[in-house]
Amino acid sequence: MRFVCEASMKEGYFCHDEMIVWAHDMLDKMPKMVASLRTRFPYLFIDEVQDNSKRQTDVLHRVFIEGDGPVTRQRFGDSNQAIYQFAGQSENKGIDSFPIEEITTDMPDSFRFDQRIADFADPLAVDPQGLRGLRSSAGEGKHVMFLFDEDTIRFVLARYAHHLTEVLSEPELRGGQFTAIGGVHRAGRDDRVPASVGHYWTEYDHEMGSKWLQPKTFVQYLIVGKGIAHATGETQAMVEKVAEGVLHLARLCGATLPTHRRKRNHRWVLELLAEHSEACESYVNLVLALCVNGTDLTRVGWEETWRDVVVQIAAAITDDLVGNARATEIGRFLTWSEAEEPVENVDERKGSDNVFRYSSGSAAVEVRVGSIHSVKGETHTATLVLDTFYRTHHLKALKGWLTGERSGGSAEGGAMQSRLRLHYVAMSRPSDVLCLAIKEDALTSADIGRAIARGWRVGRVTDVGMEWLGNCAS
Repeated sequence: MRFVCEASMKEGYFCHDEMIVWAHDMLDKMPKMVASLRTRFPYLFIDEVQDNSKRQTDVLHRVFIEGDGPVTRQRFGDSNQAIYQFAGQSENKGIDSFPIEEITTDMPDSFRFDQRIADFADPLAVDPQGLRGLRSSAGEGKHVMFLFDEDTIRFVLARYAHHLTEVLSEPELRGGQFTAIGGVHRAGRDDRVPASVGHYWTEYDHEMGSKWLQPKTFVQYLIVGKGIAHATGETQAMVEKVAEGVLHLARLCGATLPTHRRKRNHRWVLELLAEHSEACESYVNLVLALCVNGTDLTRVGWEETWRDVVVQIAAAITDDLVGNARATEIGRFLTWSEAEEPVENVDERKGSDNVFRYSSGSAAVEVRVGSIHSVKGETHTATLVLDTFYRTHHLKALKGWLTGERSGGSAEGGAMQSRLRLHYVAMSRPSDVLCLAIKEDALTSADIGRAIARGWRVGRVTDVGMEWLGNCAS
């Protein structure tokens, strides 16, 4: 691991946390830098401060506040939206905690949405501020609870999209931003419907590559990674595919590795090569050349250089490559594949951008599907919040807050507070239309009555349309 860090430093590559380490190191060795920085930046404004980690907070406090001559600082943030988790986050209530009650001013006004959406979202704040929606009213009958069962969940996105064509104008449909988001977007071992966003739309892919075929050769892993990187703008996608290819080859060679997907396969490969410095250096060079520096992979380059490098890396992990019983299968995996998209048909990749497309007559709607975390800070014309599962179904657990029976959560446990914050973020995204998707058996008839009284339009999703409940008929 030390070798990898040193090699990375020599190449000029640093992890985010490493920069904080270097910042503290600089301040230790050059304490006069503090005065220089405060002279250069006498006023400090920090936005979204609730998302700072303790490490970030500590270095900012040391540079700008600690000791004599602090700068003038103004921090802006909403603790009700603190949805990111950091190591040591529980220690954030320290010498520079946020907010400082004695000097805090609440800012409950929002120009994003109207009072109706404000009233829906505010109870989910752990510490409600009494949100005031100052945008002009978007009108009644737009905010829907879509009720579904295991047979009709696959129609939810289409019913939501169709609803938008009915309640929004043509200019709004043409220029609007429409989303469907859930707390859990990565499919796991739990299959309790709805467990994740993918239960609503089978084409959804948390890695933005749902319609790419499973690579059959190492070269195809590179090609798929390059395609995803191009679509997302993230080099990491290609790095991860290189790592997946290495791990697949290692398994073919007999390595006993877990088959479930790791969040960061690149880090896993580095861990496996920690005691094999030469192979680790080869792996790092492979990643730098093909993923970072953009070296074109040619057949000659693969067969004369990179194939042997990949073999060396896999051999270090498995110690069982030569004479392996699966030699034929290994050979096929290492053969050259022409550099073309490994898909059946380009049209079949229509869902790979995670955009659900719907048309009805002359009206067309594109709904961006993703996680709640992925849209934090954004404003949407319409947002559909999808129920998902972590320990329990989120919206089922929150139904008291959704129907107006409960408000706030300062007395709740940590898990419920996290759930409240996450869905407070989700429900405060839209400017015009807020919708929820909940499994029908999560609500009693009394719950539905309270939801309708609160201003929700409640309807049952069917295979042919919507069946509106109570006084919700259109």
